[in-house]
Amino acid sequence: MATETKSFASSALASVPDLDETNWVDWLRRIDDALVNKHYLYRRILEGTLKRPVKGVPNENESDTVYQTRLDKWEELQVQGRSTVRGKLGPTALSFAKTRGFVTIGGEQEDDLKTLFTELQEEFRPQGVATFNRLQTSLLNLRLDDVSSVTEYNNAFVKIDGELSLLSENTRLPVPWMVGLYLNNLPSAYDGFKSHWISNNDFVDKEKGKTILQELMHAVRTEEQLMQTPSGQTALFSHSGGNRGGAKSDAVKCNHCGKSYHIEAECVVKHPHLKAALDKRLAKKRENREKKRNEQKAKLASTSTPDQESQKPYSAQLAIRGCAPEMAYEMDE
Repeated sequence: MATETKSFASSALASVPDLDETNWVDWLRRIDDALVNKHYLYRRILEGTLKRPVKGVPNENESDTVYQTRLDKWEELQVQGRSTVRGKLGPTALSFAKTRGFVTIGGEQEDDLKTLFTELQEEFRPQGVATFNRLQTSLLNLRLDDVSSVTEYNNAFVKIDGELSLLSENTRLPVPWMVGLYLNNLPSAYDGFKSHWISNNDFVDKEKGKTILQELMHAVRTEEQLMQTPSGQTALFSHSGGNRGGAKSDAVKCNHCGKSYHIEAECVVKHPHLKAALDKRLAKKRENREKKRNEQKAKLASTSTPDQESQKPYSAQLAIRGCAPEMAYEMDE
């Protein structure tokens, strides 16, 4: 088990690009995953909920030995975390980080991973009017026809949106505008899908707006799969999920968890806050299936009358009652 965990952590670290002046959003997401896979406490350290141990806190009767053990563990995490991060810095970022990421404790400098991340963010996160113009142009010009798949289109859309959100609170478009822009950038082959989806989704609703963009991306990816079925038929408006008619191996896979039928931006392992919306969609699908079953049962019951059984051939009635073999024997005699 330990070997599998180590291998998974190594794989996550290998996917982290070297930080430079253009890839802060992607780098931050992937280095965060790599650190957490290395040790779960890094999540708490980066969030600020786990801080340097203080003597006597929370146990006033703590011995010097116990305190030193806690402090050693803290320092080990800091040194290993800093080493991991430095291994994924490009030349410019590496030079910048040489004198960053330290705090002074008792007159001595100590590694502090959270401080290092804060200072790297201030230096390399998207900022400035020039960056805004570049991101704005990229978002407005992004077209599904210009990339290889819906997955690539979704990832590019999410990345640009994330970079815009880092500039300031004023540079990110409201969700309804993002949904409209996303739909507008789809090719004409999706016109039928767009009309159907808009008529069935209130994407200006405040509560719905929390998850609507992710739901739209999922629906478009499913539509792409339906368009690529072996029969070559476009199955518009059929959005119950899955890969109907297609080979399982053709389904898209998440770069984070490795499972099929969703992208990293929709992954509930990577983004736990999306799980509630996913559970809600699945519950709605189950409810609809159950409703259809009950309607079919009611329809069958309403179309079957007592007179229908009396109109059946006598042999059929006997067969239903388990008497057909005896009748056949009598007829032979």
